[in-house]
Parts: sequence; structure tokens; C-alpha cells
Amino acid sequence: MRGKKELNIQIGARLQTARERVGYTQERLSELIGVTPNHLSAIERGASGISLEALEKICPVLGVGADFILFGEEKGEDELLAMARQLARIPENKRGGVKKALSALLELTVIE
Repeated sequence: MRGKKELNIQIGARLQTARERVGYTQERLSELIGVTPNHLSAIERGASGISLEALEKICPVLGVGADFILFGEEKGEDELLAMARQLARIPENKRGGVKKALSALLELTVIE
């Protein structure tokens, strides 16, 4: 049996962090990107490396750049884009409530 590569462990941990940030289970993310939950689990544990194909599918779904998954680098602007992507996935019939909640939150947090 082969040992885990340190790079795969680090990438898997960052993938898990990104997945948990958006509130997806392994089952849900695996469904969205077309892999089995067992395969996704193996990637997150560092038992398997991530393919470029999987990386290409994962990044837009989780709203992160490949730089974050591969290198751990995160830019403030990337974080805002990630939030925008998440908001864009909200069904039309629920956007009104989300917009009201965000507006109220932003009013509370804006410093004059």
C-alpha cells in the first residue's frame, strides 16, 4: 500500500475547507461534479490526487479559484466573486428574501 503524498493531503484539506464553507456535504458536491462520494472522500483525505478535470468542475461549484485549492492562496476579490457565484445559484423564487436579508445586514455593517 502506498503512503499518502503530503501535497495530496494539503490539497484535500483545502478542498474540504472550501466545501464546508458553502455548506455542501461530500454527497452533494460529488453529485454536482459527477464523481462518487467515495472518490471525493479519497481526494479530501489525500489518499487520491485530484485530476485537472475534477478541479475544473469543483472550482466554479465551490466559488473558489484553483489557486486556493492547489496553493492555499486566497485573494479578497476572489472571496467576493465566490459569494457572487453562490448568490447566483439561489433559485429565482427565493432571491427576494435573500436580497432583503442581505440589504438589512449591509445597513447594519456599513461604517459611515
